[in-house]
Amino acid sequence: SLPSCPCLLLEIPYDQLLTDWKQSTHRLIKKFKWRDVSEPSDMVYYPGASRCIEHVPDHHDLPSQHCCYTDVGILITRGSGAGSPRLGNSRINSEVHEELDVKPWLSCQGDWRKYHLVRPPNKGHKCSKFTTAPDDKEYERQLKQIDRKS
Repeated sequence: SLPSCPCLLLEIPYDQLLTDWKQSTHRLIKKFKWRDVSEPSDMVYYPGASRCIEHVPDHHDLPSQHCCYTDVGILITRGSGAGSPRLGNSRINSEVHEELDVKPWLSCQGDWRKYHLVRPPNKGHKCSKFTTAPDDKEYERQLKQIDRKS
C-alpha cells in the first residue's frame, strides 16, 4: 500500500528513507524514499501548491503517492492543490503516465472534485487541522470557482 503523506514538507530528508508510522508495527518499521516533483509542467495540475513530492516505489511499475504543499510546507489535503496517487511513473514511462494519470484528469475538465472522487488526496497520518490546508474559507472559494466553470 502507499505511504501516508508527511504532514510538513520539512519532515522530508530528500533521497533518504522516511518512516511511515501508520504502516509500521512493533516488529516492522516501514520506510519510503521520496523525491521532489515540482517541475512547472507538473505544477499546472495542482494550482495553489508550491511544491510536490512523490514516493519512489520499490518497482517502477507500481503506483506512487503524490503529495503537495503550501509555500510554508503545509500538506494540502483537499481542493485544487492537493496531490493524489499516481498509477503511472512519468520518470519511467511517460506514455503510461499520460494514459493512466493525465487523461483521466483532463477528462474531468479541471474539476478536481470529480478527479478526487476516484483518486482521493492523502490526508497524511495524524496531521492536525492546523497542519493541513487549505482552510475552510479558501476551500469554499475554490468550490465556488469550480461551480462557476460548470
